[in-house]
Amino acid sequence: FVSREDPVTGDFEDTGYWALTSGGGPAAGPDRLCLTRTLRPRRALARVRQEDSTFDALQTPALYRYPSGRRVRWDEFTLEAPAPDDYAALIAAAEPLSSAARRLREALRDPLDRGAAPAVVRMDALETAGDRFWLVCGDARLPLADAPDAPVSLLPLMLSASHRAAFVLLRAAPDGSAAGEVLSLISDTAVTRMGG
Repeated sequence: FVSREDPVTGDFEDTGYWALTSGGGPAAGPDRLCLTRTLRPRRALARVRQEDSTFDALQTPALYRYPSGRRVRWDEFTLEAPAPDDYAALIAAAEPLSSAARRLREALRDPLDRGAAPAVVRMDALETAGDRFWLVCGDARLPLADAPDAPVSLLPLMLSASHRAAFVLLRAAPDGSAAGEVLSLISDTAVTRMGG
């Protein structure tokens, strides 16, 4: 979950990002990423519960999709420990940076996407030069930016050889290029959240 404050209204929006793994089956690309959104108006903060991040597997009898196709909700659910197949499905669904950048261009044309595109991308290496960082996938490089509660400078400390994919939120940089906020690192046995 990522919580962001609207600088104008002061309201909070909690966004939860979910990967559909179909019980460990193959997760096919970006269509398997979905999200939940909860608006917490400042005047009702005491009555609206803030969502907490979880890396458990959510089991639900019915998943409802909003017309956009990416936003979902459910009524009943249980949480279970993820199976090894769930991590394998996440890594198998990781896409190259080039296709994630194409989806960002589509998101910029759609006002409901708010100019950002979530993606699970393959991760070959991390390059650094001074205080700048790039995620490398094949021949493509993605410049990285600070997430709200996860400075990109923490990435080299948290990254290990077992991390094979990253969950990033792609945004357009002021110069028109893409930049990414790394929210989580994915290995064969765990998902590590970058922020608090």
